[in-house]
Amino acid sequence: MEYDLRYSGAPILSSDLTGKRPRKMRMTGNGMQMAAGAIIFFAFAAVCAIYGWSGVLKQAKYRSELRNNYKETVGEIQWLGSVGRSPRNKLRYTFNVNGTTYKGEAAVPNTQLHDLAQSTFLSIRYVPFNPTVNHPAEWEWSASFAPDSLFATILGVIIGLVSYIPLRRERRLIVEGEPTSGVITKCSRFRSNFEVKYDFQAKDGSVTCGSGWSNCAKQIGERVHVLYMPQNPRRNRPYPSPYYRIIG
Repeated sequence: MEYDLRYSGAPILSSDLTGKRPRKMRMTGNGMQMAAGAIIFFAFAAVCAIYGWSGVLKQAKYRSELRNNYKETVGEIQWLGSVGRSPRNKLRYTFNVNGTTYKGEAAVPNTQLHDLAQSTFLSIRYVPFNPTVNHPAEWEWSASFAPDSLFATILGVIIGLVSYIPLRRERRLIVEGEPTSGVITKCSRFRSNFEVKYDFQAKDGSVTCGSGWSNCAKQIGERVHVLYMPQNPRRNRPYPSPYYRIIG
């Protein structure tokens, strides 16, 4: 079925869309919730990153102490292997200082794996005034970002961007977008909203498909307000927006 997609100005479009640009707008309740979610996840990522870097700095400090002020003793290997699906091998050991037993663990380089697998004991380097700072003497401590902190940081940034980018793109469309009207070609329910697809014709005569959300059902062939970027009509959204409203 074909529809008349010719650009239609003021008679169809509302005055807030045809007014002066850049437009003034305010965020809706949904937009505020989405923005708050983005802020929360970015903050979560920042906290995880700070925690991870503090761990790296602490490891670097311990490594420096083990270089400059240390004693060596013999420790006993308690466990050698990998945790879960991690490709990195770890070593757990115990050693005795002045009658007190201390525990330690370290990542194992591949070059050391074979020899350790054949051994029961290994040399341990520790800080005399704080034996809890210790490491196998055969290789140096490599300061690294804790995997859990790194994963949480990346996850927080990704989820934050998933919330932030649509808001930013939609905001620019609301403020600067060219108004036109489109024709609904499909409408399907998704939870409490409706996903709509439409065709519209830009001022240059090109016909573009678009999609977005509506808070009510639309009939096939029904007109819908559309905002698009003239330099890239593929960037478009129906109006009203779930995140912003034009004011004034």
